[in-house]
Amino acid sequence: MAARLPLQRGEDGRPSVTTDWFFSILDAAPYGAYAVNLDQTILFWNHSAQRILGHKAEEVIGRRCCQVLQNLAEGDSTPSCIGGCPSIEFAKAGRNAPIVHVRMLCASGQRKFLTLTPLVIPQTRADQAVLIHLFHERDDAAHAGRVASTVRDVLFERGQPGGLTDLTVDVLDSPVSLTARETEVLQLVALGLSTQEVADGMYLSKYTVRNYIRNAREKLQASTTLAAILAAQRLGLL
Repeated sequence: MAARLPLQRGEDGRPSVTTDWFFSILDAAPYGAYAVNLDQTILFWNHSAQRILGHKAEEVIGRRCCQVLQNLAEGDSTPSCIGGCPSIEFAKAGRNAPIVHVRMLCASGQRKFLTLTPLVIPQTRADQAVLIHLFHERDDAAHAGRVASTVRDVLFERGQPGGLTDLTVDVLDSPVSLTARETEVLQLVALGLSTQEVADGMYLSKYTVRNYIRNAREKLQASTTLAAILAAQRLGLL
């Protein structure tokens, strides 16, 4: 179970339709991820964030991110987040801040150079928006952008009414079951990994991975991989 603080609820008593599911999936991501509210309080901290920076979830959840990480802009000598986090300002306006390179404070006291990608998860009320930060150890903004694009597609398409543009659950004529491998592949793709990255992580060829994706799509009667992920989620298969 991913470590997190309880989310605030909207006027209808419900949290965002996507956030709890997204945290559960994101906890297994091979890149670092943490979430904060607009007060910069850390709500979620995944396993890779602990692996990369050394901070344990139970040590950072409930604290402000500037207290834990003191993010430094490239070439800067002062914590940029102390005077007002640019990502938070973007989030308040309902926008995603650009990808940046920062030096984050590790539990060891050393600083690590990382590529940071902010993503905003809207809530029922704008003042309760949640800001996700994805971070990679390698200095590759193009790669970070591709990951963020895939994650954003899965997150927001699932949260929108009619997000399954070419598929609804009722078109399936019989119960669907995915193999363990098909399920694992779809979960990794939902995290933004490319076919080659999934193959490398599972010690398979990329052609085998493509076969798992194709089989899952056929079972779910989905014309795209994104539609297959969304359908599997709606059916409770992921």
